[in-house]
Amino acid sequence: MAGGTQKDFSRVKPILDVLGGNVVHVGGPGLGHTVKVINQLKDLKLATALAAEAMANLPHLASTHERYEKLVVDGDGELDHSAIHKLLWS
Repeated sequence: MAGGTQKDFSRVKPILDVLGGNVVHVGGPGLGHTVKVINQLKDLKLATALAAEAMANLPHLASTHERYEKLVVDGDGELDHSAIHKLLWS
């Protein structure tokens, strides 16, 4: 996942192809980071569900999950990468 102008992406794509198997242009500058954060949040949701199912005691993960759920309840689940800032400092 890479963000940037189409011109810049086209220029560096051959290098990115060597570094990664599936390189996708996701939009303008900064959007690569945003998509990465969204994927990490989905992984967090899966991890908390699996931990709960296994009855694992993961207090830090539970705390992070509670904060993420609060973002969603507050209507901020659709924020861009600024949601992470809000999540960490709320």
